[in-house]
Amino acid sequence: CEEDEDQSYPAASSNRHGGLFVIWMDKRVEDDIYAQYLNSAGEIQWDEDFPISNEPNRQLGPKAQPYGDSAVAVIWQDYRGIENSSSVFLQLLNPSGIPEYPNGQQLSQSPAAQTGLRLSDDGQHGVVAVWTDYRKGTGEGDIFYRRIDSSGNISGSDSGDPLCDFTGSQEQPAVIADPAGGTFAVWQDNRNGFDYDIYMNRLSAHGLAIYDAWKQREGLPVIREDLNQLGPQVVPSGLGAA
Repeated sequence: CEEDEDQSYPAASSNRHGGLFVIWMDKRVEDDIYAQYLNSAGEIQWDEDFPISNEPNRQLGPKAQPYGDSAVAVIWQDYRGIENSSSVFLQLLNPSGIPEYPNGQQLSQSPAAQTGLRLSDDGQHGVVAVWTDYRKGTGEGDIFYRRIDSSGNISGSDSGDPLCDFTGSQEQPAVIADPAGGTFAVWQDNRNGFDYDIYMNRLSAHGLAIYDAWKQREGLPVIREDLNQLGPQVVPSGLGAA
């Protein structure tokens, strides 16, 4: 991409045919999200960059993940029609440049800001999106999620389902598919009211936080020490473990 103004914050996602989607923030008009597709020989396939979202106001922070056999799932923060607040939007795009949703699909109807977006595969050719939602007020973020299965069905409520809605603020989630089915998520958590610790929870293969051993939506502490523990990451480490 050599358009005027800045193109920045690229994200990339391959598919099973050796192709590569590249998605980025683009200031050719204002902050929008664009995409391009390269085949297995590294050749650009679309005559024009595809506008994932060029709605009025800002679209920020795209995340990309392989979806199905050959497509890509993209989520981003979108400020369209939302005064001083952002919502998480989704697009599914195939190698022909044909989108599933003409203007993107809003994953949460919550009127509060949604930040810290992350995206993972679900181990079954679908994806799981997680984010922090401040519907309880400033400084009271909770981790919410939705699953998009390989048939395009979006599970959960229109406002997203809570993965952790404990007291205090849960922020900066990271998520990864569990090879045994389901999904692990970690986040930084200040439920103690003083500093941040790291907590973790697991979704089932059906996209539900239902494990009693994980205290349902409370999650389990990974590390809980004095001062701050921040910015967790997560990778699978065998069947049923991370």
